[in-house]
Amino acid sequence: MYSGYANAIPTGTVGTIAELAISNDLLGKGYSVFKSLSPASNFDLVAWKDKKFISYEVRTGYRGLKNRLTFTRNPKDKADYYAIFIHKTKEILYIDPTEYAQKNQG
Repeated sequence: MYSGYANAIPTGTVGTIAELAISNDLLGKGYSVFKSLSPASNFDLVAWKDKKFISYEVRTGYRGLKNRLTFTRNPKDKADYYAIFIHKTKEILYIDPTEYAQKNQG
């Protein structure tokens, strides 16, 4: 259960809220958005605009001490970008996994 809301809600619902928030943001930016039907897919969302597809792995993020961003990463993730939704502030971030890994080594 996630207790970041007034009433604790299941973590699966928290993930769905994040996916909907990211989808809404991308739609508002003029993308067509497609959701994976399988939880075992290589990524959660695919967005299309200007004849280009971009894949996203949606994650729930948190801000810790000194506003440091934390979210779950997996070296096997294959998406073009992490799409991070921070529930507390409704902040949305799009992060290139390769660049993030390079900046946060060691």
